[in-house]
Amino acid sequence: MSDAAPLVSPIGFDHINLKTRDMVRSINFYTDVLGMRLVRAERDGQGTIRFASLRIGDMLIDLQPNDGEWSTETTGLNHFAILVEPLDLEGLAISLRDRGIEITEGPVRRQGAFGFGQALYVRDPDGHGVEIKHHEWPLLK
Repeated sequence: MSDAAPLVSPIGFDHINLKTRDMVRSINFYTDVLGMRLVRAERDGQGTIRFASLRIGDMLIDLQPNDGEWSTETTGLNHFAILVEPLDLEGLAISLRDRGIEITEGPVRRQGAFGFGQALYVRDPDGHGVEIKHHEWPLLK
């Protein structure tokens, strides 16, 4: 543990994004079995669901199809998102790169459990995707 002040102040989770082999089966599981509410379903030109959001309290579980090879060695987790107090994500990206932390995308504007916000995507030491997200107004106090 370092005595240095942390770079961000987390205030909660925003959403989890999971890859799935079968969108309809997964949507049915989360809605019919676990009681979540489908709040977003984006379809392609053929009507196939390519992205779905399910509400669980103040949080979302997002589903998207796994377009690559599926491996039983992985869980299908794409990334998880943490909410932070508003900050300069460009400056944060520079600080993270200086520490050797991989930036995979952003800053970008993305929709989540509380609407649109600014997001920066990074990898943790094990390669898991982490979205660092903030909105322009405080959400959880």
